[in-house]
Amino acid sequence: MLAADAAAFNAWSEGRPSGTPTHIDQERKIHPTVGMVEYQWRGCKIQRASAPHGLWLFAKAQAATCELTDAEQQHVAELVRRTGGEQVMALQLARQMQRENYTLVLQ
Repeated sequence: MLAADAAAFNAWSEGRPSGTPTHIDQERKIHPTVGMVEYQWRGCKIQRASAPHGLWLFAKAQAATCELTDAEQQHVAELVRRTGGEQVMALQLARQMQRENYTLVLQ
């Protein structure tokens, strides 16, 4: 799910200027989308609107792990390994987002 959202966001954000609202038509939306995504989940094909807001929150969690002590980072790394989350934790967004007037925009 996050990988599909990240791929859609990365493709959509390419070449757009900072301050652009993260919505397909560049309007300010509380629940933005940058297009449809498709992925497999438990043997079913899921099709839905992308969710940049989830990516924004996930990027905050990724950044928070960088601020942990070495011992805490090792605990997180072990949890990620045990749960098979290596691919998810390795996701990278091409652009960062920030909230501006209650709307996500590109940095």
